[in-house]
Amino acid sequence: MKRIALLLTFSVWGVIAYGQGQEHSLSYYMEAAKRNSPLLNDYRNQMQMEQDELQRLKAMYRHSRLEVNGDYLFVPIVSKDGGRTSFQWNAHNATDYYGYDLGESSGFLHAGVTWTQPLLGKSSYKVAQEQSRINTEIIRNHIRLEEHQLERTVTEQYLLCLLDQTQAAFADSVGAVLMRQEEIVGCLVKNGLTKESDLQLLAIEREANEELRLSSLQSYHTHLMDLNLLCALRIRQTWL
Repeated sequence: MKRIALLLTFSVWGVIAYGQGQEHSLSYYMEAAKRNSPLLNDYRNQMQMEQDELQRLKAMYRHSRLEVNGDYLFVPIVSKDGGRTSFQWNAHNATDYYGYDLGESSGFLHAGVTWTQPLLGKSSYKVAQEQSRINTEIIRNHIRLEEHQLERTVTEQYLLCLLDQTQAAFADSVGAVLMRQEEIVGCLVKNGLTKESDLQLLAIEREANEELRLSSLQSYHTHLMDLNLLCALRIRQTWL
């Protein structure tokens, strides 16, 4: 029996410690909502794309380019001489064949290097840079507005959870008081100092308080589930 009681004690403390480890503040939910928001992530991607596009335009308008080009003359044929079909890279004597004129021969190589420097790229890049700055500032404004909206929504949802928690805790305390009152009134009824109806009224009031407590808990879990969904949390917390 002592061993079972000891195991139960450790189990209860483990559950309490786990519940405390799962507590999260308002800032935790706000950070999660901002981190997981699809719209905010899309705006962040747009900003990154804007920066990448500006770097591309900078390379196009400001940087010189060095190109190596060339060509090589290659005149193969497919020969059918002697009743055999064969591929020849550079044939000079064939009578029955498909391909280039035998007067041409492979081996002519032409190569060159081209260096290109934009002449009017500086002014064009300045225009592109200014447009990129305006676009980036617009995206930043969208991010600030969306973050503000998320902060307001998450705060309202979090406060609803706290209100439900407070109501459930208050109902718990009232229930404890009513149970104590029932014990006292029960003793008075046994001694004939009060009426049985007083004890029945307390029982009715305690049942009504229990219904209020259960309703608060149900509302709390509903609001908390909405909060988790709003913040895109995969782990569904059972308590704040």
